[in-house]
Amino acid sequence: MKLLKEYDSLTVIAASGSNAQFPLINLQSDEPNLRWWADAYTGDVWITVDRGALAPAIDTVFLNNANFPMCRLQGNATNEWTSPAVNILANLGLDRISNRKGWFDLGAFTQRWFRLFIPAAQTLDVGEPTVPALGNLLLGSYVAIPTVGEVQCRVISPKNVQQFINGRIRKKFLGVRRQSLGISLSDDWALFRAFRLDWDIAALSADLGSPADAWLVYGPDESNGTIRHLEDADDSMTLDEVV
Repeated sequence: MKLLKEYDSLTVIAASGSNAQFPLINLQSDEPNLRWWADAYTGDVWITVDRGALAPAIDTVFLNNANFPMCRLQGNATNEWTSPAVNILANLGLDRISNRKGWFDLGAFTQRWFRLFIPAAQTLDVGEPTVPALGNLLLGSYVAIPTVGEVQCRVISPKNVQQFINGRIRKKFLGVRRQSLGISLSDDWALFRAFRLDWDIAALSADLGSPADAWLVYGPDESNGTIRHLEDADDSMTLDEVV
């Protein structure tokens, strides 16, 4: 598994156009429900990020709470996009609760400028806005997680429950589902020592081949580690999804 816990603040960001009620600055927040919406979808749509002249190399993009199935991840030394130095096709996927997202490998991305390019004429997800929308755009470098033995992936659907005198029950869904990951790790103790649990919100990839096998999660409330030998240690924790 991979963890993206440090990412660009998106201080210098621009778009082809933005809805006034869902502005681009929403992407500067970790909250996936604070989405950016394009102002129209009559042609191509894009978001550009100026990472700065001295920005370090990065290797990962995480997109979350989107409604478009395909985009291109582009990079260039300047804000000119006729022939970008980096041009990666990215197909986003739906997870178990129908959230469209994706974790994508950029390789050694050293370009100052990043562009998320959303081509025209795509079929957007049903029930979503009629323009491209996005909840998270995270750019950074991942850190490896000690060897994962097991992941328990729970889907939580909170409901309001009514109990009647005759024993009948009625449940009403409250509107927001989320996932909770129970992770068991097993590896050398030195790797656990180096794996810092010092983050509040991060993106996590199961690294199983599907871009949708990734989640935006809170840091663990606690972890339960056991050391048997320098080469025999384990840990377990629960990571709750940010929705």
